[in-house]
Amino acid sequence: MSEKICCPNCAHINDACAKTCENCHADLVSGYQQTQEIKPKKKKSKGYER
Repeated sequence: MSEKICCPNCAHINDACAKTCENCHADLVSGYQQTQEIKPKKKKSKGYER
């Protein structure tokens, strides 16, 4: 799923996205890292609430 966050334009190429969206990927690098940190945090929140 993390590969799909590369960019919405080449989301259907997730694997080749890094090669096709090298420009957009660099811009998403900031959001990509934040999304990865928010994903595990949300999972922990759900476990704590349960």
